[in-house]
Amino acid sequence: MIGLLKKTTAFATVFAMSVTAALSCYSMSLAAETAPSYTKAEVTAYIYAGDKTEKITVMKRSDLPNNAWISVMDFLRHNYNDKVKFEISHVGDVYTVTKKNNGITMEDVNTTMVIDAAKDTVTFDNPEMFIVGEDAYKASGGTTVNNPYVQEQQPKYASDTPVNSAVYDLAKYHLDIVGDGDAVYLPITTLSNLFGFNYNQAEYVDGAVYFIQFADDAGADKETPYVNKSSIYNNLTRVESEIVFAYDELCFDMDELYGFPSNCSYAEAIKKDGFDKTVKADTELSHIVNDYLMNTDRVEYYQGLNYLTALLSDGGHSNMSDFLAGLLSDPFYAGTELMKKWMDENRVKRFPEDSVKYNGLLMASESKKGSVYQARAEAYTDNPHIVKEWDSASYLQVGDKGIFAFDAFRYDALPPLKEALDHAASHGVKEFWFDLSCNGGGDERVVGYLMKLITGDGTFYYKNAKTGNKVAMPIKADMNQDGVFDEKDDAVKYDFDYRVITSLVSFSCGNLFPCLAAESGIPVYGQTSNGGTCFAIMMNHTDSMKFMLSGSNTFSSPKTWMDVEAGAPLTEEWVKTNADGSYDYSDFYNIIMAKVKNTAKVTVKNAKVPVKKVKKKAVTIRPVIVKNAQGDVSFAKVKGNKKIKVNKKTGKVTVKKRTKAGNYTVKIQVKVAGSQFYKPLNKTVTVKISVK
Repeated sequence: MIGLLKKTTAFATVFAMSVTAALSCYSMSLAAETAPSYTKAEVTAYIYAGDKTEKITVMKRSDLPNNAWISVMDFLRHNYNDKVKFEISHVGDVYTVTKKNNGITMEDVNTTMVIDAAKDTVTFDNPEMFIVGEDAYKASGGTTVNNPYVQEQQPKYASDTPVNSAVYDLAKYHLDIVGDGDAVYLPITTLSNLFGFNYNQAEYVDGAVYFIQFADDAGADKETPYVNKSSIYNNLTRVESEIVFAYDELCFDMDELYGFPSNCSYAEAIKKDGFDKTVKADTELSHIVNDYLMNTDRVEYYQGLNYLTALLSDGGHSNMSDFLAGLLSDPFYAGTELMKKWMDENRVKRFPEDSVKYNGLLMASESKKGSVYQARAEAYTDNPHIVKEWDSASYLQVGDKGIFAFDAFRYDALPPLKEALDHAASHGVKEFWFDLSCNGGGDERVVGYLMKLITGDGTFYYKNAKTGNKVAMPIKADMNQDGVFDEKDDAVKYDFDYRVITSLVSFSCGNLFPCLAAESGIPVYGQTSNGGTCFAIMMNHTDSMKFMLSGSNTFSSPKTWMDVEAGAPLTEEWVKTNADGSYDYSDFYNIIMAKVKNTAKVTVKNAKVPVKKVKKKAVTIRPVIVKNAQGDVSFAKVKGNKKIKVNKKTGKVTVKKRTKAGNYTVKIQVKVAGSQFYKPLNKTVTVKISVK
């Protein structure tokens, strides 16, 4: 074990200032403490599975028991797959990590990450290539976020502007870098967040390191979490030094890794002044930070992050509530002290109005989306136009229109899409519509597949908000879905006029595709899509807090390099706005849902009425039967003897008392009102009644 002291005087001063400024609601004696020390420790690292382990060396800081500093090389070799090779060298306190060009998954350059342990800075010469330029972000032995139908190719920087480096000044946020011989160490949470685009992370829990794929947080065994955090959730008191560290790290994330989407009302201020200054200048943000995020009570801290989601809302990518929602629904942690207190109805005492206010903001947004979901459900349920439904999609044909509806850009929607396209091609379809009205996003590679389908080019583009660098990401697509990427894929073409339907639910990739389609001349109908221009990145903080953030890489137009946050321009708007500002979707889907012939079957049976019965009383019969009617049914007597009456609702025919013997003819009009999908039916039938 080696004791390491670092920046003793400077740290003590900065730490004291940070505590005084940020923890205005609490009296703490941290300023009087000496600067923390660093010691080496050998710990077990779990490599994406409970049964795959190795020993690695970490640095422990004396005042942060729930965090550790991880070797950059240990992190990188488990963050990427075996195709990617890294080398490290150093001169004094300056370490250079080189990501070697492999000619497959990154542009044809070696790219570097320079780490200055004396200045606490990290510099990437080609940041987009070093951090993101790896297909599928597969970790060795870890979960693969792969797409069998699309392969990303070598990304390329745009040639019209120089490539800018990215410098991250960790010292500004009191986030130390520790150099020790040939190894250099960063906080495990900070390093994970720097590489948040890859969705592979590392966590330090109960003295062990866990490498984890964000989308598979529960591990292979859903009943027993891969990372058991019961010890954290049974301890409701946060360590005071980690409160400051977590806030400093949040400021770093918001200043350096955030994409500043314009749909967030605070984005411009954060971009201009930084997160901490924006907090201090805003009453609501100050309240959330001082009274919740800086609270020693873990429940209050998590509640504050939930409220912060409402204030920083940008449509969905910046979300600090998903972690909490998953935790609340996990039966494994139901008995922890955290869950017991969270479920206590009497715990909200200090600011009971906050729950109504901030949860109300979140619910209002979801309520607007709910109106779209309801309208779409009503339009598609029992719709006679449906050709086929899958778990991930539906396909309808209305005359010469084919309509493919899918609610997420996942690769499992691509086989249904091809089946729908093939059916459309053989059944007289001229217009092929993509219904994205309930599509909340997904995998941008699926966007690439669709763009290659309709334009022949599946390249997508992004611009980095920090560096201004412009990147084109070409793809290969297995268009015929035969499992082989070859020239046969280029022959897959359909002779359709393509159309797109969007709504305010259309977000992220559900917004990107219609924006790119519109720029290529494809008409977009419905309601303006809802942005989501930033790549979602996955963040991991001390206290085992995870959240999603709108990252600095922003999807862009290939022609203007502007982001697509404003949504796709509409050819025609289909939604109506009510006087109170809410939206009326009652006719949203009717425009493309042509009505078909009513399925009602009207049958007539001639009747015989004994004259003996009619002498004593009126006789009622039912000679007209209507089955499978779509809509209300009514009846009306058009012509016939006045002794014979017809019930308007039931169609029953009554022969009055003392009607003379003879043959009678009655004409009855049958009306079926029709419905959303079926035309009305109007039919006149003739009924013959014999009174003998």
